Amino acid sequence: MLALLIVLALGLVISGMVAITAVEGGPLFIAALLVLAPAAIVFFRYPFVAVMLWLLIFPFVARDVTGFQATVYRVVHLAMIPITLWLVLVKSWAQTRNRPVVRFGLPEYVMLLSLLWTVANIYLFGDQPLRLIMHMYDRVFVPYCMYWLVRLIAPTPEDLRRLLPVAFFTLIVQATIGILSWFAPSVLPVQWQAVSMEERVVGTFKNPAVYTSTLLFLSMLIFQFGMNSKALWLRAIAIFAISVAFLCTLISFSRGSWLGGTLVGIGLTMLYPRVFIRLGAVGVVSLVILGATVLNHEAAFALERLDDENTAGGRLLSGVKSLGMIDSRPVFGWGYGNFDKYDEQFRVQVGEMENLVERTSHNTYMTLMAEQGIPALVLYLLPAFLWLLQSLAVWQRLPRRGFWSVTLLAMLWLLLLDHFTVSNFMDMIRFNYFGTTIWWIALALIATMVAPYTPAGRPAVLSANLANLANR
Repeated sequence: MLALLIVLALGLVISGMVAITAVEGGPLFIAALLVLAPAAIVFFRYPFVAVMLWLLIFPFVARDVTGFQATVYRVVHLAMIPITLWLVLVKSWAQTRNRPVVRFGLPEYVMLLSLLWTVANIYLFGDQPLRLIMHMYDRVFVPYCMYWLVRLIAPTPEDLRRLLPVAFFTLIVQATIGILSWFAPSVLPVQWQAVSMEERVVGTFKNPAVYTSTLLFLSMLIFQFGMNSKALWLRAIAIFAISVAFLCTLISFSRGSWLGGTLVGIGLTMLYPRVFIRLGAVGVVSLVILGATVLNHEAAFALERLDDENTAGGRLLSGVKSLGMIDSRPVFGWGYGNFDKYDEQFRVQVGEMENLVERTSHNTYMTLMAEQGIPALVLYLLPAFLWLLQSLAVWQRLPRRGFWSVTLLAMLWLLLLDHFTVSNFMDMIRFNYFGTTIWWIALALIATMVAPYTPAGRPAVLSANLANLANR
């Protein structure tokens, strides 16, 4: 009965979103219905294709969700992932044999508790609960659905190999758009141009942190596969891909991305010392030569970014306001979506910045605590902490060589470290749904690698398979 109720509840949520999309989408929605049946068959037979399409399409609508792009956004992000999850659950519930062996445990239950905490916070402290629930659907529920979808699919090494062409295409296109937006913006559509020096390089995303963390994620998958291949051309592509990702991280002119990229680079040097020591040496020499010649303007801007006191002061001011909100209401916060409503009450003079206006905390985790209390942050990060403990516990049992090995697991944790780092410089959950979902995809892949090596009865596998709950 529990599994049936979960499937029906998820179907009800999806139905509501489909109805809203139908009203706002008009003829485009009717056209989408024509391909709904064949698409459903494909997703039903091979649901991992939803993850591939999401990575392929969503980046191009993440920055501007108006007009036709808004319809694509609703279909690809708001509808496709939850619907595919629903299809997987229905398929699992309907089968009597060959049920999936994936077990949901404490991390997944914590995620459900996190959702319940947010919903309760909305109805207790929110001014417009229905509108806030819709925002939560975008920001939190769909990324959680992506995690649950990847967990239930349990991608194999072959699935990730099929993902690599999509990863390489997205990486190259985003890198090209990012480079052109800085050096030759006129050749790009207006919405992808870097309209000012302050906007920095973001590709088709809204934020440089999302841009760089996404490119590092895609390039690390390609690099891990290429370096474990005997074909020289695949190794060359792997080195090219990781080099492009770090180049784009450098020209993002984002200090948070620089710090995150540095941590990733240190980690990769520990995993592949020979390759990255050579790459680092070549990169440093190239940057010195180019920075002194054709890229002297960019080098000067990078130094200016390092010494920019205005943005640092703004973050200091917003951080002080956030700490004041957290200290005032540490348990329940000021209400989901209410940061901008109450933050000015906690403004204090910081140096000579009394006239500076900051309408965001510039910190994902401070915003979470200010709006929903410290327990909300604990619930949000606890699944990653639990899988980190499980990763350390089974580290020695994982394969030492090959694509699907302990090296890939380490790279996924490096991605989460980068993501955590950049999220301390910007509001990831509040403004960047793509970046938030990347976090949960990476964590789901970690869980997929670790779970088979975890003995039954450990925290990661406290419950029976969600699909088998229908038999209880």
